[in-house]
Amino acid sequence: MSELDKIPDFLDKLVFSLILEIGEVTRLKPEDKTASEASLNHKIDAENIYFTAQRLGNDKVFKKG
Repeated sequence: MSELDKIPDFLDKLVFSLILEIGEVTRLKPEDKTASEASLNHKIDAENIYFTAQRLGNDKVFKKG
């Protein structure tokens, strides 16, 4: 197994940016954390609706084809 003497820059930036984001979330007030979670859930729901509609549209095309 090979070993790295130094963490590659792209991994270093990715890891530390994720750590900073986690730190920011943990410092939120309870009401801000709830609002952030609600916003994230809304975004996830909207993406799921979009992808489901896209998949259903593709299914109709394949059935006609």
